[in-house]
Amino acid sequence: MNLGNIHYAGGDWQEADRLYHRAAELAPQRADVYNNLGIAAKAQGKSLDALFWLRKAIETDSSYAQGYVNLAVLYEQMGNIAAAYEALQHAARLGDMRAQEQLKREGVQW
Repeated sequence: MNLGNIHYAGGDWQEADRLYHRAAELAPQRADVYNNLGIAAKAQGKSLDALFWLRKAIETDSSYAQGYVNLAVLYEQMGNIAAAYEALQHAARLGDMRAQEQLKREGVQW
């Protein structure tokens, strides 16, 4: 997966996507792999694929706060503000400080 991260950071999202898929085959229990597939799909403008992979990340590990944060960002970009807040609130309840701070700034309880 580290090689996928290197390609992602370099803007080679298709190669990152390929490597993340391989990582998912080798370690299907890892939520972070599905999260990375989601952000790679999002970077390529594939919102529905991103949604699938980010949901898979949190289905794989419901305590994976980063998955909820990335899902909130995607929902916001897709115009689904209610779902974005719901995902962000979940991340905040899991202890994600960035989510808590964002919600606090906007006066939203978690």
